[in-house]
Amino acid sequence: MPEMNGWEFLGAYQQFHLDCRLYLLTSSIAQEDMKRAKSFPEVIDFLVKPLDQHKIKRIFT
Repeated sequence: MPEMNGWEFLGAYQQFHLDCRLYLLTSSIAQEDMKRAKSFPEVIDFLVKPLDQHKIKRIFT
């Protein structure tokens, strides 16, 4: 992302208090990143690239 990274986005997003589900799509396989992502209540799932049909189904079920 050109202006901020994903963590900065999540921090800024929380200020809006929106009721929206977020799915993170990342290339990171680091357990600490997964744990950090799930500490945000808005984050429903942490998906690792590449995005495939199985992962897309997880979003819509």
